[in-house]
Amino acid sequence: FSGLVSVDEGIRLWGELMASGLSFDAVLCHSDLIAYSVLAALRATGRSDVGVIGFDGLAQSKVFFPPVTSVAVGPTRLGSEAAAWLLRSIEGLEVERRIELPPHLEVRNSCGCPVGTS
Repeated sequence: FSGLVSVDEGIRLWGELMASGLSFDAVLCHSDLIAYSVLAALRATGRSDVGVIGFDGLAQSKVFFPPVTSVAVGPTRLGSEAAAWLLRSIEGLEVERRIELPPHLEVRNSCGCPVGTS
């Protein structure tokens, strides 16, 4: 399931997933915002048996309840790399066609995994 990135879209996607009849014990969301919506829907229905992982590494994920496990590319690194690439391009300098930023998993309570420090 995929869609836009908004709270309303997260709620819509959750409804679509629930209506699908699929059996699952975890949800990997394409953004932390969608993960927040899924977690809110789980809380509203009293379910605590589904692990949830987001993708973005937003700072808010640390303080959401439960704290959201997220795939991240360093705090602000993606934005700073994009800005540097754009400035080099505007200045007419040679720019890399591909920039690789290795992701890392910030494990927190939402995935249902044992959590060390985040």
